[in-house]
Amino acid sequence: MMRKLIAFLLSTVLLCANTSSLISCVPDVAPPSVDPPTPNGGEDDKDDGIITPGDGIYDRETVAFGELTYVRPDVDAISQDICRAAERISDGKLEFEEMISLIEALEDDYVTVRSMHTLAQINNMKNIDDEYWKAEYSYVSTEYPKFIEALEQLFVACALSEHKSRFEEEYFGSSLDDYVNGGIYNDEVVALMSAEAQLENRYSSLSTSNVMIRYRGAYDTPENILSRFLETYGEDSKIYKSAVESCMKLYEERKKELSSEIFTDLLKTRSRIADELGYESYTEYAYRELGHDYSPENMKNFLLDIRDTVYPVLTRLYNVVFNGYFYSTEIPKQSISTTVNSLFEVYKANNAQL
Repeated sequence: MMRKLIAFLLSTVLLCANTSSLISCVPDVAPPSVDPPTPNGGEDDKDDGIITPGDGIYDRETVAFGELTYVRPDVDAISQDICRAAERISDGKLEFEEMISLIEALEDDYVTVRSMHTLAQINNMKNIDDEYWKAEYSYVSTEYPKFIEALEQLFVACALSEHKSRFEEEYFGSSLDDYVNGGIYNDEVVALMSAEAQLENRYSSLSTSNVMIRYRGAYDTPENILSRFLETYGEDSKIYKSAVESCMKLYEERKKELSSEIFTDLLKTRSRIADELGYESYTEYAYRELGHDYSPENMKNFLLDIRDTVYPVLTRLYNVVFNGYFYSTEIPKQSISTTVNSLFEVYKANNAQL
């Protein structure tokens, strides 16, 4: 397991919250004009079962997602264990086999941190309003840079060891040359990367359940305000429908303001990271150090493909799912089967590969 650490060390997944923000990362890639279809629903909505593209047999060599159990990893303790192993390798008092045993003893903790980090991220993104997963992902993502720094120290120790070639051939299976001149992380960089993770978490958690607005004398989240209006007036009342329209408009305005503030702070933080690491820009750092095997031009072409093919599909899906199923007020909520079938039809109409 640990043999893949070289490839994993600097690989970081930077997720944008939605397709629009992803496209906006590259200049001259504007979203196309899309007219979403009106969702179907109402009394004539029939639950005829869900369309499936066909039965498939899927071989699974890993644990099913639903069977995974999350346990908060003690990232600080695990990082310290890795640093102590690096120190013992550096002092040159151990035989090579003892060094390998020392590293192998860290494999389970390594896998635990990476797995729990991913699991917390997935569950947080599934429901950004879930306070438990929000807290867990906030913890593990802000502690993660400390873990990466410790791993780098271990690789540097192995690279500077008299057994460098044996480490490469018998354990890692990859060159350690990148670590011969030392690592790139220090306490300042780790602190900045933790701050970067906090800003990303703040951005991803902007929702109707935590963005505060002021409406008719109340200062609260749109979710709480609308819940009170719904309970008092009912969802078919003009007052409630007016409140929904007004609150959502206020929410979008406030979210835009907060997004701008967070994005500005994120740019400053990333610029400082690049500066600390000796790069002209964060973009240069990202393409050289984050394990990308593609160029900025490749990325631009990729985003252009998203603009022309994926973005129209996602826009229609958003309309079908959110307007037609979750937030339908003008018409009765459509059934889940109709919703899923509509998604299937949207994909098929856009030549999606199913």
